[in-house]
Amino acid sequence: MAKASTPIDTRFDIVDDLLDGVDVSDDQMARINAHLARLLADDDVLRAIRIECGIAQKAVAADLGVTASAIAQLEARSLDTVQLGTVRRYFEALGYELTVSVAPLETSPRHNSS
Repeated sequence: MAKASTPIDTRFDIVDDLLDGVDVSDDQMARINAHLARLLADDDVLRAIRIECGIAQKAVAADLGVTASAIAQLEARSLDTVQLGTVRRYFEALGYELTVSVAPLETSPRHNSS
């Protein structure tokens, strides 16, 4: 399996530096997380992360047992249309574990009712 040469969050080092040792309110953290989520919602996010890791498409393809063309097609798709298992295996090929969390939507009427 290919190993990442740099951490995925290299693009966000400034966020980590700014928050190191700072008491951040829940509201501020929610805004930061929302901004990062918008950045990650970019349709090119898988390709950008792979490039940031310094791993070639061919290496990911070999780890997943598919062609480089299949990886290019995966990276061109919106994450909304990709199966979670596929994304999990993709990140494993980059040397990372995909974790998923669930949080209530602040705007959801179901969340605000008792």
